[in-house]
Amino acid sequence: NDKKLELLNSVALKGYPLRIFPYECYYSLPYEEALWSEDYLSECSFWQRGNDFFVLLKDEKGSPYLHVKYFGANSFDQPGLWRRIIHEANKTGRNAWIDLPYYRGLPQESIHFSECVPWTCYGRISHQTS
Repeated sequence: NDKKLELLNSVALKGYPLRIFPYECYYSLPYEEALWSEDYLSECSFWQRGNDFFVLLKDEKGSPYLHVKYFGANSFDQPGLWRRIIHEANKTGRNAWIDLPYYRGLPQESIHFSECVPWTCYGRISHQTS
């Protein structure tokens, strides 16, 4: 887990512009090291090539997902990146889910993706029962 933590910290050192961490599918949280517990890091698979890396996490949100976390600005230009993600999703019987930061945008020729600005959770939601 030390290498995983080192990679995540390298993103912060590069000045990751949004300071948002895609913790789970649907849940982007403030980019804080406190989120990366030993258990959380153990559940994640990290894939690295050179200075680039991505993270895969099995997630359940009504359907089985393979949550992809990629912090580079070149996700559509990385040879083999999507092939690897699709292979891992198929191998685990899950659909791939990726949160693309809005600052990056989508390629013009893309018609299979939709783009939206994510909701970011700060704090906790309290559920009171009467």
